[in-house]
Amino acid sequence: MKYRWLSGLLIAFVAMATGAIAYQFMRPAAACDCATGGDGDDLAWIRREFELTPAQLRQIETVHGAYQSVCQGHCDAIAGARADFAKARAQNRPPDEIAAIHAQLEKLDEVCKAGTTAYVEKIAGIIGGGEGGRYLAIVLPRVACFDHSAAATPGLRDTSKAQSCSSHE
Repeated sequence: MKYRWLSGLLIAFVAMATGAIAYQFMRPAAACDCATGGDGDDLAWIRREFELTPAQLRQIETVHGAYQSVCQGHCDAIAGARADFAKARAQNRPPDEIAAIHAQLEKLDEVCKAGTTAYVEKIAGIIGGGEGGRYLAIVLPRVACFDHSAAATPGLRDTSKAQSCSSHE
């Protein structure tokens, strides 16, 4: 009877510890599209989804860091070309001038997508094997719909426009 309060306290502590551990291991994983945030979410997703070693994650972080300024440059150029295209259309510029601006926009889009594809393939190479192939199967389709609103992340979170992957307007 004398140690009843101590037994109750011990049981409560064990129950809380068990609950905390269960929460950590049983909570749902973050969504694949990493819609909640930035690079950290994507890096956490890729580490968890493909069970990366710390060395693999460091290599991916290095590749990602090196590509960010390149990708941001592509996005900025595309944003500028989109603005030029919209302005030319609004000003009823000659059709050949509008077509030339649109062709430049398409060229910039292709350069960006080629660079992003190479970036994704480097990450897949670091992951390696079947898991690298699985990563490509998840992420490569997102390259086609990438809307250039922000620099690419390892998970290439879905930034596609709902209407169409090829819309630049």
